[in-house]
Amino acid sequence: MDESEVTIAAMRNLKKLGVSLSLDDFGTGWSSLGYLRRFQFDRIKIDRSFMRDLASQPTAETVVRSIINLGHNLGLTCIAEGVETHQQLDYLQKQMCPEMQGYLCSPALPPQECSELLRARTFGFSSDRSRLDEDDDASSSVKPIASVAN
Repeated sequence: MDESEVTIAAMRNLKKLGVSLSLDDFGTGWSSLGYLRRFQFDRIKIDRSFMRDLASQPTAETVVRSIINLGHNLGLTCIAEGVETHQQLDYLQKQMCPEMQGYLCSPALPPQECSELLRARTFGFSSDRSRLDEDDDASSSVKPIASVAN
C-alpha cells in the first residue's frame, strides 16, 4: 500500500461511489495498525490462519478477540476469513463478529453459482442454518459473505 496522496485520493473517490474498503489479512504480512490510521477502511478481514488455530492455540483466540475489539473500538466491521467449523462460528457469535467467510458458508464459486447461492440464502449451513436465524439481534449473529472464484 503506497501512502501517496494519489492512493489516498483514489480510496476517497471509491468511497464516494459507495465502495466499501477492507484491509485484508489483518494481523499478518503487510497489513498493519498504521494502515488503520492512514486509510479510511470500513472493514478488517481477520486472517484465516488465526481462525484455523483457534481450537489448538489459546493465543489465536486472544488475537481474534483483540482484532474484533479493535474493530469495534474504531467503528470498523470485522470479517473472519476461513471459517470452517460450527465451533469457530459459535466463537465469532460470542465475540460479536458480524461477518464471516469460509467453507462453512460455501467454497468460492463461479459468478453464476454465487448468484444462485445468494438467491437461495442457504449458505451451506443446511439444517443448522436455523441456528443463525434464532436471534433477531443483528449484533450477535454472524452474516456469511460470499466469495467469487476468479
